[in-house]
Amino acid sequence: MFALLSIFLIGLSLYALWHSLKPLPEGLAMRGEKHQLANDHIRFLTDLTAAAPDGSIMSEQQIFPALFKLIAQAENYILLDFFLLNDLPGRYNREKPSPLAAQLVQHLVARKRQRPELIIDVITDPINRVYSDVEAPTLTRLQAAGANLIITDLTRLRDSNPQPEPI
Repeated sequence: MFALLSIFLIGLSLYALWHSLKPLPEGLAMRGEKHQLANDHIRFLTDLTAAAPDGSIMSEQQIFPALFKLIAQAENYILLDFFLLNDLPGRYNREKPSPLAAQLVQHLVARKRQRPELIIDVITDPINRVYSDVEAPTLTRLQAAGANLIITDLTRLRDSNPQPEPI
């Protein structure tokens, strides 16, 4: 029994080690040129949504209004990379989902209608389809409008959580 457990643990450890050290896919580990920007060309934007001590929700949005403005100004190409892009409720607002994903899609669809030649590439994570083929209305709306949807193939990447989970 001890031998089987030892073999299992060694195998599990080797598996975890491989997935934390395996080479990245071809073309993924790239470095671009460095660009020096003047301090007046840099602006730090934040979004803050949290539960206040009295239980109410406080929200201060800077990122999405700036993003919506950039989308409205796009002439040729938009590239967005969003891990979460769905209508599911968040931690602090379980009754009513945050409208940000829907608003983002509305802005992208509107700009695509104004400029049909505009190319929109959206990179996202399979979590938005619950890691399966579950329909994601947000993503479906983007594709229907002509956006290119790129779902990250996580099987080719290193394990982001290499420590084995307790059995």
